[in-house]
Amino acid sequence: MRIFIGRVISRKLIILFAPLALLLNLNIANAQQTSLCADPDQFLPDLASDESDPADAVNQRRPGRLSADEIWMLDQGFIQATGDVIIEHPNLLMETESITIDQQDESFQVDEMKFKIFNVDNEDSQERQLLIRGIADSVSLESGVFQFTKAEFTNCPEGNRDVVLSSPDIQLDANTGFGRARKATLKFKNVPIFYFPVLIFPISDERLSGFLFPKLGFNKDSGLAVHVPYYFNLAPNADATVSTNVYVKRGVQLQTEFRHAGRHSDTVIEAEILSRDRAWSGTGSREAVNIESNWHDKKRFYSSLDAEWVSDTEYFLDFDSVFEDRESYYLNQSAQFNFVGTDYRASIGFDKFSVSSTAITKDQLPPNRLPWMTVEQNFELTDQTGWNTIVSLDEFRHTTHPSGRRVRVDSFVEHQQQLDFLLIKHKLGGEFIDSRVREENSHSAQKVSISGLHYSIDASMALDEIASSETGGRWTLEPRVKLTFADDKDQSQVPNFNTTLPNLYKYSQIYRDTFYSGGDRLTATKQASLGMSFSYANPMYPSDINRIHLARIAFPGADENNAESLKLKEKYSGYFLGAEVERTDWGVDSGILFNHDTGKMNQATAGMSFQMTPKTKVQSFYKYLHEDDEQIEGILESNLSPFWSMMLRHATSLDDSPLKKSEIFFEHQSCCWSASLSLKRKVNENGVSDDSINLNFELLTFSPN
Repeated sequence: MRIFIGRVISRKLIILFAPLALLLNLNIANAQQTSLCADPDQFLPDLASDESDPADAVNQRRPGRLSADEIWMLDQGFIQATGDVIIEHPNLLMETESITIDQQDESFQVDEMKFKIFNVDNEDSQERQLLIRGIADSVSLESGVFQFTKAEFTNCPEGNRDVVLSSPDIQLDANTGFGRARKATLKFKNVPIFYFPVLIFPISDERLSGFLFPKLGFNKDSGLAVHVPYYFNLAPNADATVSTNVYVKRGVQLQTEFRHAGRHSDTVIEAEILSRDRAWSGTGSREAVNIESNWHDKKRFYSSLDAEWVSDTEYFLDFDSVFEDRESYYLNQSAQFNFVGTDYRASIGFDKFSVSSTAITKDQLPPNRLPWMTVEQNFELTDQTGWNTIVSLDEFRHTTHPSGRRVRVDSFVEHQQQLDFLLIKHKLGGEFIDSRVREENSHSAQKVSISGLHYSIDASMALDEIASSETGGRWTLEPRVKLTFADDKDQSQVPNFNTTLPNLYKYSQIYRDTFYSGGDRLTATKQASLGMSFSYANPMYPSDINRIHLARIAFPGADENNAESLKLKEKYSGYFLGAEVERTDWGVDSGILFNHDTGKMNQATAGMSFQMTPKTKVQSFYKYLHEDDEQIEGILESNLSPFWSMMLRHATSLDDSPLKKSEIFFEHQSCCWSASLSLKRKVNENGVSDDSINLNFELLTFSPN
């Protein structure tokens, strides 16, 4: 190996090379091959002298490097390097066999180059992300603009060339952070799929308005679908995406998404419309809107708006739409405004519901609350005692169910005592409910008022016992008892605006003041819940969970003339057995409520998960409710490769209901592209079936946003 640049010449080269060094931040290394992770100080050990030029200081603060087998200093300010030439910089890495640098014009010319462009963290220069890598027949630099001839490049990671962009003429502007390719061809798996006369794309984390890559999909009912999105970079804190979605069997749909992040607000608005659906039996246009917005003053005031709406009940069967996966059969439009003080909170809002599925009718919707108001006051009497008062006003409206107004006042004092391993909670309070049900086609209203007092005591203990095993595991016994005392009042005349009986799936759910959810019922029945929880902790496996729960639920002194009390006793009086086990590769979570008189199950739920292999997991679920609903579901999930995954899912009803749900789902997800295939079959409670096939393909590389 020959070295043609001595110490004195090398220093002069650095000074003369400073204009280009300010552009690429390069220092000239000794003429030898070096590694990326080498110490920059070893390259120019003789520059730390009193004669150093200010340009040297700049280069030392922002290190870069030119290294090669041979480096020549030519006349008229030219530098030539040959043999394993590497130009290294935190933002750039170029490899070639020969390069000529013009110091005066701050430019260079090179043939057959490999290159990589990085995004460097401003706070930590060691953290950098590969943005683009590729090859080119020739590369030139002038005034911060790279010109590539016959280039191919990708922003897929090392070892991956799934998505490649090739062009005879590519410019990468380091000043603006964007690139431009002319007559560009996009290849997927080396197969050309798109041609662009002109393509502009980011080479940094800057956002740029422009077309995103189209998405392809297929659905049995909609046919081939092509989604062409256009991205608008409106402001640093706002953007929008407008998509033209072409469904071969249906027509053209317009879709938009607007996002704004303000100092005191966050807003997302999504909407789509199809003016005429050729594959739909209905008439008129089909639309969907989804709005999520939050406002706050970072102190005491905050509010939110959530609005979901679709034009027809078959919309989710035909379109994925702007919504996430939908599990409920209705949509909610709600808004609320809140003001929070030191020891109080005031809220006002509304909730309106609309049908979004053929599985239910309007009669089965929850009642609208237009409006509702709540004021909550909290007083801290002592460190362990607090007094809470809640006043709420709700206006309920429904087409077939009772409509009217409800006023509820709930005031109670809570006291907590901690005595070593014993924790006791006392609660004493009173409730008042005033309901007014409006008569149909009349201005009159039926008034029902009811009030009552209640007291509850909840005592729990934690008794530890070290096991005799060599592992030093610890058993913990946690006995608990909760007693509620209240007048057994018949509330059957009080209207049911939003009251339902809960489902008991967890051990903790049996310790409740009232077995009704909603605000239409008082705590007006004597209840007794006694339980014991056993848990085992193994210090060898601290993440393992081992719990067993036993409980007894009773309603002592229930009035035989009180229909609601007898209903509670029939469905919830009994024995509860629960178990939770969680290991690294398997787990079980179950709960069963047995009727006290018949010994039969009133409610049951069980879930099991098992990691068959590091890549395959099996889950199963079972649910039974009051002889009304019995379902079982199984899920198989498997990672077929680092990028491919599969899911098989089947749910069916074990009673007379025709409810069934089956799904097969395959998905590929990588940094460059994603694809999914799903086959679904659903049969709802009314026996209506829906079969669908969905195929989607999307490129995730070279995205403007």
